[in-house]
Formats: sequence, C-alpha cells, structure tokens
Amino acid sequence: MTHIKGPLLWTDATFDRFKEDKEGLILWLSDGTHRTMNYANWENSHPLTLINLKKLSKGQLIKFATWNGYNEDKWFCDVVSV
Repeated sequence: MTHIKGPLLWTDATFDRFKEDKEGLILWLSDGTHRTMNYANWENSHPLTLINLKKLSKGQLIKFATWNGYNEDKWFCDVVSV
C-alpha cells in the first residue's frame, strides 16, 4: 500500500541500497542504476517513503513507483517489497 495519491506506475526491481541526500532520497538498484525522490517535489510525503526504504534488505525484490508520467528511469516516489 502506498501513501502517495494520484496516478502511479509501479516498476519491478531488486533493491541495493538508499541514501538520504540533502535534496532528496536516492534509491540504488542491483543493476547499478539509481532513482531520486526530491524533497522539494514531495512536501511531507518523503518521511513515509523513507520508512519504507528502511524496511528493505539488499537483494530484496521490490516495486518502486513513479508519479503521473515521470520517467521511471530517473525518479521514484515510493517503494514496497514484493
């Protein structure tokens, strides 16, 4: 279940790690790529996404969401375990 409202696209991936950056959350995937959730774009929803990230383990199968047509190769707004 997600806390993000609006049209979402869910993409399957394998979790590697995450980082809390000064401008946003960064999600790294096992294929060596990363996705970003900018704090400025998401107001107060990022703390709940951070809680979801902290529940994950390296190598875990996940789905990450992108919102309203944003490029899933660059961005994410939530993540859940599969």
